[in-house]
Amino acid sequence: GDTVNGNSYTGTAVKSASGAGIASYDAIEPGRGIRAARPGYSGAMDYVSALVPPVVMAVFFIGLIVTIVRSQGGANKAKEDGVVDAALARVEAAQQASAPKDAGA
Repeated sequence: GDTVNGNSYTGTAVKSASGAGIASYDAIEPGRGIRAARPGYSGAMDYVSALVPPVVMAVFFIGLIVTIVRSQGGANKAKEDGVVDAALARVEAAQQASAPKDAGA
């Protein structure tokens, strides 16, 4: 009947409208149970394969953060700041040149 590992599942079988059994736990191999592992497989690799992608992403993210922090400041900081200051000065000069000279009169 519908018994797995000593537990009876007679009332849990899916039945059709005519009462005939469509599916039951008889389809499970006797003596194997629902959660039986495949021969030679312990299931430990499921944990490894589940943990590898987040660990790899974490390593790359940490590397990205370290690279960003290291690129801040240093020998090129004054040079980079000078480039930004020069660009801002050009924009301000262009705005002042295009502004009407007698706007207040």
